[in-house]
Amino acid sequence: MSGDNNVIVPKSLVEAWLQTHATKEYSITVHPTNRPFTERFIRYLTDNKWKITQKEGKIVVTETDPLKLAQLVVTLTRLGYFVED
Repeated sequence: MSGDNNVIVPKSLVEAWLQTHATKEYSITVHPTNRPFTERFIRYLTDNKWKITQKEGKIVVTETDPLKLAQLVVTLTRLGYFVED
């Protein structure tokens, strides 16, 4: 604790705990706007380690961290996509 006085629990310990205890999955459905999803958009999701499934022209994103998923919803909404939970 000599380096950072604001640290209560080490980040590695928190990440290990989340991996073993965060078992509930949350998902959102992303609908395209006026045209199909671009390869660049799909690559953006996969490069950022999102678990995606494409179904009937829509993308379903699944995640165990609800806050991380909420951040993605805000980002996608700002980009003009319709997001449904």
